Amino acid sequence: MKPGLSKVLSKRGLLVSVVAAGVVAGGGAAAFAAGPNGDGDKDAPAKASVTAVQAADAVQKAAPGVIEELELDDEKGRTVWEADVLTADGTWREVTLDANDGKVISNEVPRPDKGDEKSDGKGAEKGDAKSDDGDAKEAAAEAEALKAAKTTAAQAAGLALEKTPGTVTSVEFDDGSWEVEVVQNGAEHELKLDPASGKVLADSVDED
Repeated sequence: MKPGLSKVLSKRGLLVSVVAAGVVAGGGAAAFAAGPNGDGDKDAPAKASVTAVQAADAVQKAAPGVIEELELDDEKGRTVWEADVLTADGTWREVTLDANDGKVISNEVPRPDKGDEKSDGKGAEKGDAKSDDGDAKEAAAEAEALKAAKTTAAQAAGLALEKTPGTVTSVEFDDGSWEVEVVQNGAEHELKLDPASGKVLADSVDED
């Protein structure tokens, strides 16, 4: 599946694309930042200028492939977008962007915890061989489902906003569906979307 947001643009064209993406996403120029655990911690920076759709566009330019997860987070007092990407050659990359200017902060192999799940399953101890093998198979199946999805992370974010206007703080492909978190009037909505049709299957408010 070729990402729909990965074409090369001139500097002027990129500016137009970024502005347009913000309008499509419905997130506006400012976004509520999530705390270190995505929980809206009061110590996190208050705003981010880069929306989820804009972040997805920038991520795919840095690491062409399929975005599995895109999350607004706080890193050492700075609001960032963190993304896990399954690249065209089947390897995983983790890309971090500054959420205020969209610049790439890092583009590297996954964190150890991600690598244990998404590599060949050799990160566990010898006694966990069977469990390790099961994790590897599960990760491989999830990767295949992600590649087969008809909608991208950016499209899932846009579709979620059509249903629940607000600010997207997280998009994740999990258990065969897209899960999108949208902050609307201070309340966090959790939406589940069908990866084939993009249809919203569930929309609930996180009481926590």
